[in-house]
Amino acid sequence: MKKIIATGLCLLGLAGVFGCQASLPEGWEESLTDSLKESLTESLTESLTASLTEALAATPTPTPTATATPTPTPTPTVYHRRTPQPLPEDARLICLFFDDCFANQYEAALPVLLEHDFAATFGVITGVIGTGQGLWRYMNEDKLRVLAELGMDIACHTETHPSLVGLTDAELRTEITDSKAILEGMGFQVETMIYPYYEWDERIIDSVIAAGFTCGRAGWNEDRYYDLTDTDPLRRYHIFSWQISDQSLETFRQYCQWASGSTVVSFTYHLITDDGPEGTSIPVENFREQMAYLADAGYSVVLLPDLVALQD
Repeated sequence: MKKIIATGLCLLGLAGVFGCQASLPEGWEESLTDSLKESLTESLTESLTASLTEALAATPTPTPTATATPTPTPTPTVYHRRTPQPLPEDARLICLFFDDCFANQYEAALPVLLEHDFAATFGVITGVIGTGQGLWRYMNEDKLRVLAELGMDIACHTETHPSLVGLTDAELRTEITDSKAILEGMGFQVETMIYPYYEWDERIIDSVIAAGFTCGRAGWNEDRYYDLTDTDPLRRYHIFSWQISDQSLETFRQYCQWASGSTVVSFTYHLITDDGPEGTSIPVENFREQMAYLADAGYSVVLLPDLVALQD
């Protein structure tokens, strides 16, 4: 290209010096311009191509950013109890309840229940799941799941264990409806309501029914058992239960005598230990004797919601 430009300039210069512009061929300027344009275009194209090639070779290829795979939200396992079986005509019906869901019940009572193939109801205080120490340590969610897998009834025993009598409507919703929803959110089938301190009134029962419970357990009244033939539709929402602590085996047998195919005797336990407070604790050996007596005497240990289902 430089040679072409130099040649063109020389020709122009010579022509100017000798005044012999006419001796140059006609159209020489256009020819020279076209030649220059062609050479410039070719040179620029080659130069740009080489520069782009060099730049591309020097630029590192970006590493693709890995797209994070969203973690799917796990679906909680839904635990359904065993389908209730028809009861023999000569059945003598017993229901067992364990209030508060102390870890001690899991460790000391559950093995005995399994030994006799007994199902029981465990009342959960949802606000203290997995908390506490020593005797006052409460079962965690994993232990509750084991209970459900073994066919036990997971019941609602409120969120904070207050007396429900006298609470506002909002407070009742928290202790009854919301507490039930927490347990259902863990996958449990919740049909039984257990009243703290055995206290209830008609307003509380209305809240329990509205929350979708099918039965409720109370206590501390003149009844000795739950009569399945009772025509009162609300009767199933406040059945009586004996609180068991340091009673003798003979006294326990006397309680059991009220059981039949149409009457249900219920027992409530708290701590299964030799070192617990009086009134809410039963020695381990006493508990074992009571469960062995029920098995040997042929009592039918059933779940309250299963009885209700059989009635319906």
